[in-house]
Amino acid sequence: MPKNIYIINTGKEDIYTLLPFFEELQTKGFVLSFFLQDSKIFKVAKEKNLHVKKLPLFLQINSKIKNLIFLILAPFLGIFLVPLFFYLKQKKKINTIVCFSSSEKILLRLPLALLKIKTIWFENNNSQKLLKFLSSRVKRICFNDLNKNILIKKKIKEKQINVLLPGLGVRDAKRQDNIFNNLARENQNKNSISKKESKFFTIGTFADLNLENNLENLFLAIKKALVVIPNIQLIVIGDGEERKKLTWLAQKMQIDTVVWFVGEQNRISKWLDAFDLFVVSCKKARLEDFNIVLK
Repeated sequence: MPKNIYIINTGKEDIYTLLPFFEELQTKGFVLSFFLQDSKIFKVAKEKNLHVKKLPLFLQINSKIKNLIFLILAPFLGIFLVPLFFYLKQKKKINTIVCFSSSEKILLRLPLALLKIKTIWFENNNSQKLLKFLSSRVKRICFNDLNKNILIKKKIKEKQINVLLPGLGVRDAKRQDNIFNNLARENQNKNSISKKESKFFTIGTFADLNLENNLENLFLAIKKALVVIPNIQLIVIGDGEERKKLTWLAQKMQIDTVVWFVGEQNRISKWLDAFDLFVVSCKKARLEDFNIVLK
C-alpha cells in the first residue's frame, strides 16, 4: 500500500528548502499532496511536478483572524472538519498528515486525533503552551540535537522526537576547500600585496527581512571591525518589509557605505563563492540556514 501523505502549510515555514527532499520521496513510492498558501512556494513546487493545491478556505481563515478569536473558534472548526478528513481517510486512503505552521497544528489536532490519523509536526521552535498540550501523541521532526534538547526541556517525550539531519545530494557536491587550501593560496599570492590590499573582505548573510533576523548586532560587529579591517563589507541577501528600516539603521550607524542589500537571489552558490565569511545572524536557525551552511 503506498504511503499517502498530505502536507499542509498555512504559513511561510521552511518547506521551500525541503522541496528537493519531497521530490526524492516521490521517486521512492510516496504519494505526496501539498496544500500551500505562499504563492512563491506554490509556483516552485508546481515547477518540480509536485501535486500542489491552493489552501482550502477552511484553512485560509486562520491567517485572516486575530489569534485570540482563532483559538476560541478552533475547537468548533475542528469538529466541522471531522467529516472531511473521514472522507480523505476512507476514499483517498491518506496515511499521514504533516503540519508546519502553528495554526494548522491547532486547528487539525482534534479531528486528526478523533480519526486516528497519524500526525507529524515539523518543529520550528514554537513555544506556545497550547501546542505542547495538544502534542501528547504527535511525532515531532527537528533538524539537530540542539532543537531536540530544547523540546525535551519543554517536557516533550524523547520517543516523540525524530532528528532529521539536513544533507545534500551527492550529485550537487563540489570539491570542498578548507582552511589549508586558503593558506596555500595566500602563500602563492604573497608577492601580489597590492592586489590583496585593494580586495574587499566580504562578509555575507542570508536574511528574511520580514522576521527577527538579529541584523542589528551584525551591523554593530561590522562597525567595530572597521577599526582593524578597513576594507570590510557586508552583503545582505534577502528582502522584506524591514529592509527600509535596516537601511536607515545602517545610515545612522555610519556604515551604509559598506553594507549592501542585494534583495532575493537565485544563484546561491555564486554568492557563497564570493564571500570570505558567511554569517547566520538569526537567533533561531531555520532549515534554510542549515541548508545554506551545508552548501
